[in-house]
Amino acid sequence: MATITEFQDWLDEIDLSNYEDVYSLYRSVNENEEFGMFKTDIAQNGQIIVSCSIIDERLRLCSEKAKKAFLHLLEEKCCEGMDIESWYGFNHAMEKDD
Repeated sequence: MATITEFQDWLDEIDLSNYEDVYSLYRSVNENEEFGMFKTDIAQNGQIIVSCSIIDERLRLCSEKAKKAFLHLLEEKCCEGMDIESWYGFNHAMEKDD
């Protein structure tokens, strides 16, 4: 399984049109855990490895600085100018059938 460091290239491989998937990716990376189709692990060398069940490539974040930059890019790319929690809450509320 290949591992890359290019955030945008890795994100381009994933369909992030579903707000639940965007939120799962953010939570997985932010909390170093498994959420939805994403899993984030800390390697022995301290690097952060993000995998997705629908693609073969893994994303390697070499530092906490890279992790923060990735999360910032994800918010910029997907969250329409909002922070992730607000954007997720908005989309979740819009989806409700009241």
